[in-house]
Amino acid sequence: MESQECSTRGTILRLRNKETEEWDYLSPEIYSIITEHYVKGLPLLVEEPPEEDTIIHDTDSEKVAAIKEIIITRVRPFVQRDGGDVAYKTFEESTGKVTLLMKGSCAGCPSSQITLKHAIERMMKHYVEGVESVEGVDAV
Repeated sequence: MESQECSTRGTILRLRNKETEEWDYLSPEIYSIITEHYVKGLPLLVEEPPEEDTIIHDTDSEKVAAIKEIIITRVRPFVQRDGGDVAYKTFEESTGKVTLLMKGSCAGCPSSQITLKHAIERMMKHYVEGVESVEGVDAV
């Protein structure tokens, strides 16, 4: 079995398979692997260090720090409920453009563009002076 993507957020294990694999075939194998892991007494989830993209550095401007804070406290919890994630990429002070990396189920999802424009962009514009637009790029 080779999954296309495997990720965890909180207590959610999310698997995305290759389109050539059938879930009827994969489900028993996945269940077997998880059960074997559990029976061995191994931890199901391991604490992950904070992602580098959300760390607020001393060198970040006040605007970048505020953008990262909004991502950490408001945006990530919202999108992670559906198996997605967003990461800070850049902020262009001259144009007011914030660029976010769209990860997990957000990558390539048409609905994520609606969330990006109608929720995240509005929030960023409201809380961070100088933000004019928010764009998303799919993480590779």
